[in-house]
Amino acid sequence: MTATSHRHADFAAGPDVRTDPPQTGPWRMRFAEDALPGAHGIGPLAGVRVAVKDVFAVAGERIGAGNPTVLGNAGIESSHSTAVQALVDAGATLAGIARTDELAFSIAGVNAHEGAIANPTRPGFLVGGSSSGSAAAVVAGEADLGLGTDTAGSIRVPASYCGLWGLRLTHGAVGMEGLRPLAPSFDAVGILARDVGVLSSAAQALGATDAGAPASRMLIPAALLDLVEQPARAAFLAAAGALASRIGLPHTELGEVAWSRGELEEWFVSFRAIQAYEAWQVNHELLDIDGAISADIRSRILAGQNVDAQLHRSVLKEARAAVLAQLDGDAVLCLPGTSTTAPELGVSHEEQERLRAGTLRLTFLAALAGLPALSVPHLIAADAPMGLGLLGAPGEDLKLIRLAS
Repeated sequence: MTATSHRHADFAAGPDVRTDPPQTGPWRMRFAEDALPGAHGIGPLAGVRVAVKDVFAVAGERIGAGNPTVLGNAGIESSHSTAVQALVDAGATLAGIARTDELAFSIAGVNAHEGAIANPTRPGFLVGGSSSGSAAAVVAGEADLGLGTDTAGSIRVPASYCGLWGLRLTHGAVGMEGLRPLAPSFDAVGILARDVGVLSSAAQALGATDAGAPASRMLIPAALLDLVEQPARAAFLAAAGALASRIGLPHTELGEVAWSRGELEEWFVSFRAIQAYEAWQVNHELLDIDGAISADIRSRILAGQNVDAQLHRSVLKEARAAVLAQLDGDAVLCLPGTSTTAPELGVSHEEQERLRAGTLRLTFLAALAGLPALSVPHLIAADAPMGLGLLGAPGEDLKLIRLAS
């Protein structure tokens, strides 16, 4: 989900002026300790507290999706979403409903209506979004598991910025009932955790299986590495090499022959077009309500009005086939989780747009091909955390966790 600019209407600044947006905590609603939903204490997730992103139905509550108008017009949910129910059935308790970036259409961790989610461990730096509240709650120790969504990186970006384990599950592996969509062709359920054991147990509770043979090789898409700044690039290459060596995998860089930078850019343009097209279909009625949507998110939704969906879906069909072809034979893709470590809170609009552009070009491959993708907290660049990304074939969610852990 594309990153929100830091120059919202609610805290506007000139193009060269740094203005730190107001900060807020991770929770839209935190449940009382003596009245946590679930809490039957039986199952593999017994004692695990879950921060639920505010796009999932929680029985007795409303979905707000980071937007006051959506929240105000929402009805009370009669039952849990499929994902929430699966975690509760496995013994988890619901710690509360976590904030999200507006309409989940962002990777920044900034919401024009509510402010920026405060980073509990790195004050003054972004948490990342759109599963920003879930990530911050886990980092702060106020939850053990963050439940979120990942359309274009919204689990993996906050995982990378915060030094968490973050898993985007295979597209369609978890039922989407009770989930407010952004772009259904790409929306996937995801989870965040400090502990890889908790992550693995939660993935299994959500239906992840151990499909596929052991990985045979690790591939690094060389055409994407120039999106990553030094020293992050050097840290990534060292960490990727160390991981491959530790698990006994040969690793090679996919050259321009496999995927040229121009080809990747064509895929990216079509991905963004369909994401905007579907986001417009979901949210266009909000455009008719004065002030309901912030300026940045409004422009992203409006970009989906006149999309040639047939053309772009054709491009994405070919792109998906090309990505899956590289994974054939039990390969995994390895790439940086984000283009940089977490940006500073008040980074200029222009700089944030530049960083967002680089990161989305790293995260969109998993989304366009419906792949599971894992952000591994193995990287430190300039004394800050950054994720190492692993992508596998559909259904290989647990294989990625097993490789990395």
